[in-house]
Amino acid sequence: MEFTNPFAEIMARIAALARSDDSALQEIRDERELAEREEAAQAYAGEDEKHFVDYLKDCIAQSVKANKEIRRVQDHCWRVYRENEPVNYARKEPWQSRIVVPKPFATVQYGASAIKKAFTPKFLSMDNIRPGREAAGEFWKRVMETQLNEQHGKFVLRFTDATTMALAVGISMEMIPRWNPGKGLEYVLIEPWKIHRDPDSLSRDCQSGMYWIHQEWLDWYVLKEGEARGRYTQVARVRSEDNAETDNDLLTNEAIAERKSMTWDRSRFRKMILTSEFWGTVLDRRGNLLLPNATFTVAGQRIIQLPRASLYRQIRWPGLAFSPLPDLLRFGGRGLLEGVMSVWEAMCSLMCLHQDNLQWLVNPMTEINVDALQYPEDVETWPGKEYLVKDTIAGQQAVRTVDRRSITNDVLANMQYYDQNFQRGSLVTDAVQGLPGYR
Repeated sequence: MEFTNPFAEIMARIAALARSDDSALQEIRDERELAEREEAAQAYAGEDEKHFVDYLKDCIAQSVKANKEIRRVQDHCWRVYRENEPVNYARKEPWQSRIVVPKPFATVQYGASAIKKAFTPKFLSMDNIRPGREAAGEFWKRVMETQLNEQHGKFVLRFTDATTMALAVGISMEMIPRWNPGKGLEYVLIEPWKIHRDPDSLSRDCQSGMYWIHQEWLDWYVLKEGEARGRYTQVARVRSEDNAETDNDLLTNEAIAERKSMTWDRSRFRKMILTSEFWGTVLDRRGNLLLPNATFTVAGQRIIQLPRASLYRQIRWPGLAFSPLPDLLRFGGRGLLEGVMSVWEAMCSLMCLHQDNLQWLVNPMTEINVDALQYPEDVETWPGKEYLVKDTIAGQQAVRTVDRRSITNDVLANMQYYDQNFQRGSLVTDAVQGLPGYR
């Protein structure tokens, strides 16, 4: 990593301009063109606000449609990780067992702990430092060690939490670094289902694709505070029901009705607004490029942050996501539990059936020959109950228990076999867990 003086960079740039350096002139042209594109895009948003709203909705619809099956699998993996009851448990009778084998959660946590152990107290290193810049490299290394420690960015803890989500469902939580004045660096973690990414994003490259959209419900006061700080504009019109401008497609009765559906009264005092933050490439209605790397914000089908060029020089959007087990053809990978969910559900079902069988062994059924009773209607039973019976053929019992054969050994053998398959399929075996005999 090279460290340069900003003032020296400016002077070098001026000198390059004096020499008529082609690359420096091209950089100036690019910046000027970008500024012109940004001005044109903002003017376009003022004239045709609905285009940007429709463009964002279309991008979200593409992502949702392409990832429908992926989201279903992730939802299933998340339920298994939380060790919620399998779906068929709801149809069980009250007397039937609902045993949940405590396996998936521990498996993911063991994997996450292995990741966390990889971070030693001094895990940062810098390579390719120019000769004579070693002191600067050591200085910035100490700065990052301070900003990433437990008192500031909490990088190891945040990265482990993001990895835990990836091990459970296949894709990590979105890590967004943020500089908090007076406190320093911090990381915000966003659930993957709140991020709508371009389906054409490449594997292992979280900055690929045309767009990245962060969508979630925000409190009304958060938007108002953002407007007070200059981040958002005209937030009040998000909840406006004025239909005076009939020529505005966003102020028709249908648009207002749809905007109302994006407002959630979470409680008497909390009003939530569905807010979408767009990052990426913006096109016009004919598919022509407006801005290559831009961002704008829509709340309740109204633009509250005009399109502007991204301020980042090296990245296209602030969110960073990854997968420990990446897919070869698409962004997002595979979790530890995806291949062993059916094995876990089979283990739960087997234990439930075995527990039901044990109930019949401990409290077996009773068979009553009513023809042998003096009083046929007297069929209730309790400890010490006496029955008046008649003579029966060959002295057969009037009341007897129905015996069942114990199959505990067979069940335990099958559970051990299932457990072996679960470990091999999830890659977290007894040796990885460090259990007794494998340490």
